[in-house]
Amino acid sequence: MNNQERGRLGEDLAVEFLLGAEYVVIDRNWRCRHGEVDIIARDVDGSVVFIEVKLRSSVAFGTPAAAINLSKLRRMWMVARTWAHEHLPYGTVLRVDLIAVVLADGEAPRIEHRKGLQ
Repeated sequence: MNNQERGRLGEDLAVEFLLGAEYVVIDRNWRCRHGEVDIIARDVDGSVVFIEVKLRSSVAFGTPAAAINLSKLRRMWMVARTWAHEHLPYGTVLRVDLIAVVLADGEAPRIEHRKGLQ
């Protein structure tokens, strides 16, 4: 499986997880000049959530969350604001989250949802 296929698998697992938690998926892989967001969804509280999905086959070289540095987080917020400006009324609550997927050989996927990255 190549990196693109693995990324798609991670995103598909994240979408399943979100749907099970009653989120509504609005968009996937949205791009603008600031970057890309993997998943855009609406939480049950009405917040619009911009979700980065990180997939790892193990945590031997760090957790998926370790891949989110300050620069990446700033880009995510810029993408979120750009999408919101184009698609939402002013004042809609926005949030940036991470879904970390660990998919080790022969094991069930482990999914962690970190809400409200700052």
